[in-house]
Amino acid sequence: MALESVANEVVNRVKETEEIAQGLDVPSNMTRYDDKLDQLIERIERLEMVNRQLIEKLNEQQRYINQRLEERDRKLMESIRAIQEQKQAALETAATTEDKGTKKRGWLSRIFGK
Repeated sequence: MALESVANEVVNRVKETEEIAQGLDVPSNMTRYDDKLDQLIERIERLEMVNRQLIEKLNEQQRYINQRLEERDRKLMESIRAIQEQKQAALETAATTEDKGTKKRGWLSRIFGK
């Protein structure tokens, strides 16, 4: 009987070990959650990279817009200055022509001296 009791004890221990092993299935679930967590972390990292790229693209576009606006403003100011210079030259020409016109006398006034 001692042999039978030892055999029963071994069987009981094996059953207990199997029950404990079944109770330790948590790590398989944990590895599943770890995999999900790793996937989420990778996705977050990819999203952060995409966000950084988008921010850089927006900054690049803003620099381009600012550069084009400055160039447009510069050309506009050059055009305005050129128009003002032309108007000023036309006014000066008109003023000198007017001065010459008042100094010139008609041929009758030159003949009769008035």
